[in-house]
Amino acid sequence: MARFAYCEGQCSRLLVFLTTILAAVGTVTVIKSDSFFQPALPVEWIKLLALLLALFAVVCAWGHALLALKIGGHIELPKGRETTRDLAAHDIASREQLIINYYHQAIEELTEVIHEKNKYIIIAYEELTMSAWFFGIVSAVAIGTEILS
Repeated sequence: MARFAYCEGQCSRLLVFLTTILAAVGTVTVIKSDSFFQPALPVEWIKLLALLLALFAVVCAWGHALLALKIGGHIELPKGRETTRDLAAHDIASREQLIINYYHQAIEELTEVIHEKNKYIIIAYEELTMSAWFFGIVSAVAIGTEILS
């Protein structure tokens, strides 16, 4: 359970970070839209393409972080009157074996869910890395353009 809670905490922090990045980049893009969306030189086209790719990568990372937080099937040990009756119908050794089997089945299902969530987190981090590279290209082109003009 601690691993599951760690995974969920990591997802939520990543989602908050990506939401903040999206809001900040969206605001800057709107404020500087005249310099981004009216390219005349080939280097300005490169800057626009890098910006669009960076935005796409951030949006994809945000989506994968949401997928990692998605609540799937609920995993829990069997409970209720029917389970109690089934356990009562067996001798002590059989009961213990049934309880152990229930526990192992729940742990296996939980491990699969955690693995799936980790897969989406890894993809989100990779997309965040790609967006950082593209934002770096945008910044380098913008700085170079300012220095040369």
